[in-house]
Amino acid sequence: MSLNSILTLAEESTQIQHLIQSIGQGQYKISVSGLAGSGKSLILSSLFQQMHLPILVIASQTQEAEKFYEDLLSFLGEEKAKYFPSWEVLPWEDISPESETISQRIQTLYALITNKNLVTVTSTQALLEKTVSPQILKENVLSLNVGQEIDY
Repeated sequence: MSLNSILTLAEESTQIQHLIQSIGQGQYKISVSGLAGSGKSLILSSLFQQMHLPILVIASQTQEAEKFYEDLLSFLGEEKAKYFPSWEVLPWEDISPESETISQRIQTLYALITNKNLVTVTSTQALLEKTVSPQILKENVLSLNVGQEIDY
């Protein structure tokens, strides 16, 4: 059985339908318990697919956020799930963050300003770190096409 068929089965479950109905009625304090492994990602993916609303997942630890994101990728793919990593560098350290981390943060921020319907996963640490404003990011994006020539 593929992950898409598992996601389809989850979307058809009465429990998921009840969650969607509760959220639709404005009940934003909903408790879901007893989920293990990728169960949280499955439920969240199903809610996302049916409600078409942006979702922000905040994990207390970086490793927990990374694991949750990897699980979400299995259900939603890279187009709908994004990860916003922490710099992993303390402010007083005299080193720069990894280029991959910088790139992933910018890609996620850009995805958020161009596509409002995403599931974004991050950690509390990453949310507390400074980042560029959406307006400045929009003003400084340079789109290039293959074969395009630009004056530099």
